[in-house]
Amino acid sequence: MLDDVDVTELDGIPVTSVARTLLDLGAVLPATKVIQVTQDALLAGSVSATSVLGALERVGSRAGTAPVRQAMVERLSDRAESRLEVDLVRLVGRLQGPPPVLQYELDTPSGSKLRLAWPGRPDAWRSRPTGADGIRRRPISNVT
Repeated sequence: MLDDVDVTELDGIPVTSVARTLLDLGAVLPATKVIQVTQDALLAGSVSATSVLGALERVGSRAGTAPVRQAMVERLSDRAESRLEVDLVRLVGRLQGPPPVLQYELDTPSGSKLRLAWPGRPDAWRSRPTGADGIRRRPISNVT
């Protein structure tokens, strides 16, 4: 039986909420896919962390919840703003490197920030948008 909070309407048709759908996907999809879909939904703003945590609490530890729990731990432990950042943090973790600081704010008049930084290391990179052709990157020296 679904709790009322886990049901919504789409064009007048009752459907499960995004948070509940993520939990249900955990029972039928590979864990890596569920983690990715959960993180994508959070990054896109399709669901809030509060909604997902509430749904997890309501269903307990049934089959399929582990990947959603893992996605939430990863999401709440960093400040990722994109799929690339989430994937890079995971890769650095697998390589057993020091975790980066995400959205590292620089003390500059423009309020610049680094997407990923290892404070104190001179090999950090900052990205800044350039027109429609994508992103241009330039090194920043001696980030502190």
